[in-house]
Amino acid sequence: MTNVIFDPKQIVHISFLEKSGSPLLELVEAIDETSPVRNILRKVGVSAYHFCYEVENLDDSMAQLRKKKFVLLVKPVEAIAFGGRRICFLYHKETGLIELLEK
Repeated sequence: MTNVIFDPKQIVHISFLEKSGSPLLELVEAIDETSPVRNILRKVGVSAYHFCYEVENLDDSMAQLRKKKFVLLVKPVEAIAFGGRRICFLYHKETGLIELLEK
C-alpha cells in the first residue's frame, strides 16, 4: 500500500494497492460532505464503482468515447495522485462510469 495522498480538488484521501502483474487498485475516502465522491459512495456503497484506463491522448480518447454516446461528467483536471497528469470521467448507461488517465 502506498502512502495516503490528500487531493484538495476532490476533497479525498487516496491510497493505492500495488501487486506486480495486477491492476493498480485505488482506495478513495471522501473527507467531508463537500467531496464530489461522497454522493457516489452513498449510492453504491463500498464497492468498485469505476475503472480507469490509461490513454496516450486524453483529448482524442474523450472525443472517441463521446461519439459512442459517453457523457463527459468531469472535464479534464490535474490529478494530484498521478503527479499532475490529467484525468476525466465519462459515463455511459450500459458501461457505467470510467476514468481516463493521460499517459
